[in-house]
Amino acid sequence: MKKHIANIITCTRIIGTICLMFLEPSENYFYYVYTYCGISDVLDGLAARSLKIASSLGSILDSISDLLFYSVMMIKMLPTLNEILPEYIWYFVYAILLMRLLCYTFVYFRMHKISSRHTIYNKITGLLVFFIPFMIKTSYMFYYSVVIIAIALFAVSEEIYYIRKRIKNHERVYQ
Repeated sequence: MKKHIANIITCTRIIGTICLMFLEPSENYFYYVYTYCGISDVLDGLAARSLKIASSLGSILDSISDLLFYSVMMIKMLPTLNEILPEYIWYFVYAILLMRLLCYTFVYFRMHKISSRHTIYNKITGLLVFFIPFMIKTSYMFYYSVVIIAIALFAVSEEIYYIRKRIKNHERVYQ
């Protein structure tokens, strides 16, 4: 049982994410399940590392869970965000997403693997993005989105720096 605890936590997050599809963001239950999904995302990784039970299956499940969670959240939150945020904010969001996609694509074609660094700024960006549903109805949402964009831009710039550094090291090894 101990060796499966992280994967069980991840699977409950997948179930919770599916439940979010059927809940409205105006309902309290939505926020309870949403909060559980966020906490479980942290707990599964902590459990896997602290119990030394990290596995390739766990990594795959975590990636599937993250992709599903962010997809559901986009479906649920995007209509409201689209109404309250000015159009130019979205240009920054698209630029950041494009830069991230280019980073992943470049690393994949250059090093034949999908890779992302878990830098402190990536983690801060993820944490701030997680709190969007709690901030969406406040008068501070615009300012909150500007802070997220600034940190996300720094995070993706840092990612590009590390990719360039990793590619240089990779090329030295294979010359």
